[in-house]
Amino acid sequence: MADYVTTDEFLKRYDARDVGDLVSDTSVQVSPTGLLSDANLSAAIGDASGDIDMSLLVGGKYQTSDLESLTGNALNTLRRIASDLTMFYLLARRPDFNPDRLEAYDKVRARHLNRLKSGEDVFNLDSHVNAGRVDVAGPSTQNYNDLNLFRDRVNNYFPRRELPNNR
Repeated sequence: MADYVTTDEFLKRYDARDVGDLVSDTSVQVSPTGLLSDANLSAAIGDASGDIDMSLLVGGKYQTSDLESLTGNALNTLRRIASDLTMFYLLARRPDFNPDRLEAYDKVRARHLNRLKSGEDVFNLDSHVNAGRVDVAGPSTQNYNDLNLFRDRVNNYFPRRELPNNR
């Protein structure tokens, strides 16, 4: 499975200077060009994509193939979620960088994953948009009367069948 956000898409959402500091192991900021092939950033993106997979598969809401077919705003939302999770992993890699920000992103990460797992966040796939809506329509009184059940064909053997609206 491919990652849900590319390095280029991730860098559109986050400041390359912060990211360059977070992925560096030498206290020298990694350049924006260097970030495109940075192994630490790639690992964080992979971790984020794995978290999304686990939440969706545990929740039973989607298959990974469903997410591959996303387009438009739904795809952008998936990329945003993957980017937020990636930033959490980058901050967790260097917790002394900004502890308050790490804590905030941990909350964002938990919220995203819980909402995906529970089905509160729904991507716009036709099979999923209306899945949580309950259909409360039932048979009409006329349909119920037209069922031609055995009890209706055997007079005086069973009590008369009637709906509250038939009285």
